[in-house]
Amino acid sequence: MSIMGINNITTMGNEALQTERGTFGKDTFFEMLIAQLQNQDPLNPMEGTEFTAQLAQFSSLEQLSNINQNLDSIYSSQTVLNNSQLLQLIGKDVQYNGDLINIKEGKGEDIQFELFADASELSIDIFDEKGSFIKTIGSKSLKAGKHNIPWDGKDFHDINVPDGIYKMDIKALNEAGGSIEARSINSGTVKGVNYEEENSYLLLDEKKIHLSDIIEVTQKNPK
Repeated sequence: MSIMGINNITTMGNEALQTERGTFGKDTFFEMLIAQLQNQDPLNPMEGTEFTAQLAQFSSLEQLSNINQNLDSIYSSQTVLNNSQLLQLIGKDVQYNGDLINIKEGKGEDIQFELFADASELSIDIFDEKGSFIKTIGSKSLKAGKHNIPWDGKDFHDINVPDGIYKMDIKALNEAGGSIEARSINSGTVKGVNYEEENSYLLLDEKKIHLSDIIEVTQKNPK
């Protein structure tokens, strides 16, 4: 007589799960239970405790499947909500973590950064997209907080650099010569939203930033 144990029944259950797109429902549960009862040895039936334990296993599987379905539903709802909230940022001014500087139509822009302690000396190295050195801008005696230093868009030869994206590297020292934490900041107006797979990005001119990089959002001043 063929005897089917719990491992065989579990295999049958896994196949059933795959045919139902990974969902373990009540119908599958009862099919597995009936199959196990039909294939056990009538001369040596399962003990009550063993049978109860297997029922508990089946029940746990169903509960876990239901939990996963609920979590997927919550995640989908949260994603839709987050995407809707992003649309409300269009047209607003934002500050965000970033070390890029955009030179457009030959015009430079302010270099923005935040110091987390008073600095006696500060240097900002600027590089092009290929990593080539462009210029160093320095300053002294800056208090902790946010600062703006203008860059005229010229290199160390005092020649205008081509339009494009440039990168800044900020170094700050205290009076004892120790390093101070400094955070480079960018700002701009949100022009749109880009959805890519599971991630969403805000569009600011040629820059694309993640919501987690946002530091501050302000209402754009009407003209």
